Amino acid sequence: MSAERTQIDADNAHDASGGNPQTIEDAFRTEAPKLVRYFRSNQHLAHEAEDMVQEAFLRALRYAEDRRVFKPMGLLRRIAKAVVVDRRRRYRSHHEDKHVPIEYAPDIPVAPSQMLDIEAAQLMEAIQRAIDNLPKRTREVFLLHRVDGLKYSDIANHLGISYDTVEWHIGEAIFRIRCQLKEERGR
Repeated sequence: MSAERTQIDADNAHDASGGNPQTIEDAFRTEAPKLVRYFRSNQHLAHEAEDMVQEAFLRALRYAEDRRVFKPMGLLRRIAKAVVVDRRRRYRSHHEDKHVPIEYAPDIPVAPSQMLDIEAAQLMEAIQRAIDNLPKRTREVFLLHRVDGLKYSDIANHLGISYDTVEWHIGEAIFRIRCQLKEERGR
């Protein structure tokens, strides 16, 4: 049986047509472009096509170190399929856990600095809503002081009201803003 096997292997090694590569190196020269196309046809792995070709040929060379390869192209094709399977497994194990269905999004933990940024933005939105809900004159006095930086006396002169009235509007604005913020947080 072993003599029979040797004859079959010898026949495979010496293709009468002379068109088939006889070594892994020959197969690399003829098959590399085909393998690149094969690997690029996989949408998740297309960006790794050249690396996968190299990996396939390295595996084939390692395989051929201690055995004789009679059909290098067949070996390369079989190894190429194994490389795709391995990369898909690696892709799934490294990427699937990073994708979360949208219904679980509120439960995704965020970094403390991000959480502070989110809370600050939410607080600013709540303050803006509270300011928007102030009576017109109270809002105007409050914004002249807090946003425009005017002194109480300048606000009084600008609006034609007393200094005490300006103080009252500022106090009223602060009181209403605090009440609305407490109410919103209590919800």
